[in-house]
This record gives sequence, structure tokens and C-alpha cells, in this order.
Amino acid sequence: MKFNRLFFLFPTSYQEAYAESWLRTTSINWGYGNITGPLPASLFHIKNLSTLSLQNNHLIGTLPDDVGHLTNLRVLNLGRTLLKGPLPSTLGSLISIESFLVFGNNHTGEIPAEIGSWTRCKYASFYNNHFTGKIPVTIGNLTNLVFLNLAMNQLTGPLPSELSALVNLESLSVQANQLSGDIPEGLGLLKKLKVLNLSENAFTGRIPSTLGRLGMLRDLRLADNRLEGGIPVEFTALTDMYKFYLGGNRLSDPVPLPLRRLTRLERCDYFPLIELLPENNWRTGYCESDDDGGDWNE
Repeated sequence: MKFNRLFFLFPTSYQEAYAESWLRTTSINWGYGNITGPLPASLFHIKNLSTLSLQNNHLIGTLPDDVGHLTNLRVLNLGRTLLKGPLPSTLGSLISIESFLVFGNNHTGEIPAEIGSWTRCKYASFYNNHFTGKIPVTIGNLTNLVFLNLAMNQLTGPLPSELSALVNLESLSVQANQLSGDIPEGLGLLKKLKVLNLSENAFTGRIPSTLGRLGMLRDLRLADNRLEGGIPVEFTALTDMYKFYLGGNRLSDPVPLPLRRLTRLERCDYFPLIELLPENNWRTGYCESDDDGGDWNE
């Protein structure tokens, strides 16, 4: 029997009648399917399931502890499904997970420390929920991560120094949380980073000069924090950067003259830097202020 999204709506008795075929399936892709109701318990007994994608449906309830039974799962996409409540600690059993997406839901509580077992994970998005507490330090175990989005939650505390172990990371966003403390100098070790969004938090201290080592960085957002001092002269090396936001801080130092080499900037909200750039770029609108805030939705 070929299963489709309608099977999700059938009574449990019907699912049991086709249990043998149901339990042999390896991939479920029922995104944008107008599915409503709770996740069926039988879903979490499909031991060979490698992909479960239910994005953009109208599910009811929470993600149950039984999700930990899906130890062969590689892709779990529950983004924009209206699921709520805390994430279960049994997620730590998903040792094969490569992509974990729960963006745009109503999840609460802390992000489980047990995610530290996801050593194969490349993509993780907790974007736009109601997560609280600190970012678990165990996230430093996810050394294969390429994309990490923790934006638009209510996370508190410092940015873990353990993030410096994520040497394959290309995009990191923690925008619009309540994070505080200094920006870790260890972020300068993330040499593959192209996007770094730390805006709309409560970070203090000076901008680390080590960020100037991120030679692949194209989009840097530090706006709306409590940063002091000025732009490090080491940022002269960020010649590929085309977006740079740092307005809404407490910067007071003069902009170093060598930063006029950042001629590829297309978007910048810090006028002392804009004024330093070549006159012709400003006249043509090549460097202008915008406020799109960064849109890493997934």
C-alpha cells in the first residue's frame, strides 16, 4: 500500500489493519498537507523511518517522548506545525539526525542538553518559538553543524564559548533573544562562517577583534546591543562583507581609516562608517541603510 497524507487522518483501527506496511515505510513527506490533529502514536514505532517532514500543517499537542524510538531518523522537519510545549529529552536518542527543524512553533522550556549527542547534525533551527533558559553548552558537540538558528526566542545568559568548536558552521543566528555578557573571542575560530547575527540582545563589552579573522564573512549583524568602544581595525580584512549592522549600541571610538577598504558593503546602518566609504558609493546608493533584520526563517 502506498501511504499518503490522508492516512494521517484515518482512525487508529485502520492504521492497525495496515500496520505491517505502515511499519516498513522509510520516508514520510507530508508538508503543506492541511493535516490537523495530534501526532499518531503509531508514527513513532516505524523503526526504519529516516525522514519525517510535516512542515506547515496544523498539528495539536506536543512532541511526545516516543520520538526517541526513531533512532534511524535523519531528517525531522516539524516547522510551522503549531506544536507546543517543551521538547523531550529523549531527542538525545536521535543519534543519526542530520536535520532538525522546529521553527515557527509554540515550543517552551529549555533546549534539551541531550542534543549534544547529535554529532551528525548539519542543520538545526529552533527559530521563532518561546524557548527559555541558557543555550546548552553541549551544543559544542555538534561539530558538523553548518546552519544553526536560535533567533526569536527568550534565551538568556551568555553565548557559550563552546560554540567555537563548530568549525564547519556557515550561518549562526541568535537574533532577538535576551542573551548577555561579552561576545566570545572564540567565534573568530569559525573560519567558514558567512552569516553571523547577534543583533537585538544585551551583549556588552567591546567587539572582539578576532571576528576580523572570519575571511568568508558576508553578513555581520551586531545591532541593538550594549556594545562599547569601536570597530576593530582588524575588520579591514573582511573584504567580502556586504551587510554590516551595528547601530543601536554605545560605540564611541573613531572609525579606523583603513576600513574604507570595505567597498563591497551594500547595507550598513552605522553612519560614521558610511561617511568613511568612497563618495561615489554613497551617492549611487551602493551603501545604504536598511532594516530587514535578517530573515533566517528555517
